[in-house]
Amino acid sequence: MKRPRLFSVRRIFQAALGGVCAALLGGLQALPPQKAAQMTGWIAKTLGPYTAKQDVLLRNLAFGLPACEQPEDIARRVWENLGMVVGEFPHGKAFYDAKTADTHLDIVGEEYFRYAAQHGPVVFISGHFGNWEVFAAVAARYGAPFRRFYRPSNNPFLEILIQRIRNQIPGGFVAKSTAREVIACIKAGENVGFLIDQKTRHGEDVMFLGHPTKFPATPFELSLRYNLPLIPARCERLGPAHHRITLYPPMLGNPELKGRDCRVDLIQRAATLMEGWIRESPQDWLWLHDRWLLGKHKRPPAVIMMGDGNPSSDGV
Repeated sequence: MKRPRLFSVRRIFQAALGGVCAALLGGLQALPPQKAAQMTGWIAKTLGPYTAKQDVLLRNLAFGLPACEQPEDIARRVWENLGMVVGEFPHGKAFYDAKTADTHLDIVGEEYFRYAAQHGPVVFISGHFGNWEVFAAVAARYGAPFRRFYRPSNNPFLEILIQRIRNQIPGGFVAKSTAREVIACIKAGENVGFLIDQKTRHGEDVMFLGHPTKFPATPFELSLRYNLPLIPARCERLGPAHHRITLYPPMLGNPELKGRDCRVDLIQRAATLMEGWIRESPQDWLWLHDRWLLGKHKRPPAVIMMGDGNPSSDGV
């Protein structure tokens, strides 16, 4: 039997890429959070429009917001926001530490943070708005950390680096989650969080930005099945390393509806809420995924995760 090579070309490339990313993130971490975000935001808005993803972004904008004015300007600001997310990534602790968090955050709905801390477990739902990673730090700061489910990086060296940074925030992650693992977290009394706004092949069809679109059913099923509070969270970018985090009242199922009708109604209300956020601040949303499969004919991977901004193939 042929023995696998310990040092393949791919592994060497992955190690080199991990080393480069470690150096870059180390350099960003040495800067103040605002300076790091400003620098990476400028790089992204300068280079992003020249990448292939620009076509996806503009196509999605024209499809989801056909009446929007100056789509190129919105696109540039979307790129800038994404760049700032990268610059802020190694500074996650600044949004959690009581000594620095107040200078970076405006909090709306503090009473619901306290509610979540006292009535756990709860199901948090959010989307790729502003710096979507920041909410985990804020929730932990208020005593309501949550478990995030994600697809690990294919590069093991990069995965170690990413998790080393993310582990600064309480709550933790579960890789390659299944329904059984999610339920186990809930039964252990842990809060769970989901990003529900990106493409998925599973779930229910609801209206989103004027078009029928699938949304994952998992968080809504869990909320209804285990009678858990379903709490929406929004992150708005106010500037470099400056965000407004808003927690909304818990969403409840319509008592006049049963079974799938109740679940679809709950999903539609969540989709409509997020649609409002997008219409208010389109530059805050991550338009870079082919949400409506406008440029593809194949089915997308399912997405039920919260925390890494990447789609996750999953059996939930």
